[in-house]
Amino acid sequence: MTRGRPGWLPVWIMALAAVALAAYSTTRVLCRTPLTTDEHSYIFQANTFLDGKLTRPCPPFTGFFHHKMIIAEKEVGWVSRYPPGHVLFLLPGAWLGDHHLSVMAGAGLALLLIAWAAALAGMGDARTAGARPDRTAAVMAGLLLLASPWFVFTYGTLLAHTSGMLATAALLAGYLVWRRYGRTLPALLAGLAWGWLCLNRTYTALLVALPFGLDALWLLWRRRDMRTLRGVLFFAGAAAAGVAALLVYNQLILGNPFTMTYLYYEPLEALGFGRRHYGEHNLVKGLTILRNNLKLMDLWLWGVPGGVLLYLILFALGRPRLWLVLLAPALAVPLGYVFFFHRGPHETGPGYYFEILPFVVVGAALGLRRIWTWLPGRAARRWAALVLVLLAAAGPVRHGLGAARELRALIEPRRELLAAKAAAPADALVFMVCPGPREDRPMDYAVFNPRGLASAPLALAAADGSEIAVARYFPDRRPFRLHLARPPFLEAMDRDAPYGFSLNAANAHRLTGSNFREADDAPTWRVARAGRDKDGMLAFGNYRNICPGRFSAVFEVKTVGPADGPVAVLDVTTSGGRRVLARMEVAAGRAGPVTLDFEVDEFLVIEPRVYYKGQGELWVRSMHVMERRE
Repeated sequence: MTRGRPGWLPVWIMALAAVALAAYSTTRVLCRTPLTTDEHSYIFQANTFLDGKLTRPCPPFTGFFHHKMIIAEKEVGWVSRYPPGHVLFLLPGAWLGDHHLSVMAGAGLALLLIAWAAALAGMGDARTAGARPDRTAAVMAGLLLLASPWFVFTYGTLLAHTSGMLATAALLAGYLVWRRYGRTLPALLAGLAWGWLCLNRTYTALLVALPFGLDALWLLWRRRDMRTLRGVLFFAGAAAAGVAALLVYNQLILGNPFTMTYLYYEPLEALGFGRRHYGEHNLVKGLTILRNNLKLMDLWLWGVPGGVLLYLILFALGRPRLWLVLLAPALAVPLGYVFFFHRGPHETGPGYYFEILPFVVVGAALGLRRIWTWLPGRAARRWAALVLVLLAAAGPVRHGLGAARELRALIEPRRELLAAKAAAPADALVFMVCPGPREDRPMDYAVFNPRGLASAPLALAAADGSEIAVARYFPDRRPFRLHLARPPFLEAMDRDAPYGFSLNAANAHRLTGSNFREADDAPTWRVARAGRDKDGMLAFGNYRNICPGRFSAVFEVKTVGPADGPVAVLDVTTSGGRRVLARMEVAAGRAGPVTLDFEVDEFLVIEPRVYYKGQGELWVRSMHVMERRE
């Protein structure tokens, strides 16, 4: 060890500390509870890969298995809506039985790579003979990273930004090694790191690529030798391999190499301005998102207000010659996301900017290293180190304790629900019962099956009253309802109870007629009258699952003349109306229930319908389907 300089042991100790902090954030703060439903998508696909598959077959009763971050379609199968880069990162942990192990290890590896990048950046740009990596800069980078609540809490999640940040750290470290020593292997590894980032955070990878590409071409123009040319070609070729892998994955999943899975799932999530998933996106909204995310970054970067300003001051003090690969990516990513309609996850800091953290930390570390060199003697440096550590710890610790309380409060309802779900037997079929609309409810976190139909238990949404029919499809599983109360509780179901459901005609789709109520406290009818309304469907579009058995469909109707023929046609159909299970014409003068009996020998989706013939009056109040047990 060189006198007056720290060795590499502190960096290794800090890497272990990073692993420990990620483990604490995972187990004690977030309690292994997903911060967003994106994490479910990655777990699902990692388990699919472990089973030796790219996709799983589309499940039956698709609506009951709906998860907003997982595609479930007959044409595609059951597959994550995201590209596979982060999934590959989670595979080792998944193989060991805990996906979080990959992220915890990634936190330590990220610190080592960032520290190494800072050590190389601290050497400057000139290739001086005998120059060694700057270990002081490495230690400063490690301290700055550990002082970031943004880093600590994000690595408690399974979000793709964790492996994305690791990829940018590997890209920066590998690129700086190649730039310093001219070896082709680091250039190859840097290109592979960018390719991995492209397989994960594709848009971020494109924003980061421009500064690195320009710097590589500038270096080639300056040196003009075969060694540099070979390094540039290795770098670009390895990066292109990542693009090729993404195109191949898209082809295998969707049959189109140029369609991203998340755009297949929701085309309105594309880049640019215009109509998007959450309304119109324009420059003003994009700049508002930029402002809000920078305010978040300002606080979460080091746990104190003014973090972004402090970074810029330290970067300026460090006077790095490699500003194109240190500062430009840190600016390009936030500016680039002005063109994206969503601000991204923000519970642990601005998630879409997390991949720039290696560039920020290395740039700030160079400034701290310069301040360190200004101190006059060894004793002064020891006291300065003590003061630096105390000051660096105070803000992040205070912010971290407050953030930990807020995160626990946020995930507590989800944690309770998932604990109740986990308490169900392994062979259970659990229907989630959620009063009110499903959007932004804890049920989105509970209706998740990490191993497809082999999940234990199997979780479904109780959507339309068809639970008994669906439960009979899974005879080897015991059915339960999980009520999303506080606290949530399980209730056993009787799959052999008579199955039936009721439909309000006033809530059905229509091509003719209108709703009518005789008094405020009277029931609402769907009514069509000759001379006012044309012939056409008066009630249709209410689909329900049904199981093998004998059933009666009871329509509560009134028909009034005069009419030369039938006033209405009542039927029960399947296959989008192409197959009729029961049908009856109703003449004028009928009042009360009209019953159609039918029998099915398979699981179907049925649609009771009412057609108005364009003459007389037709009143429809309700439609009931009941199982017959004679």
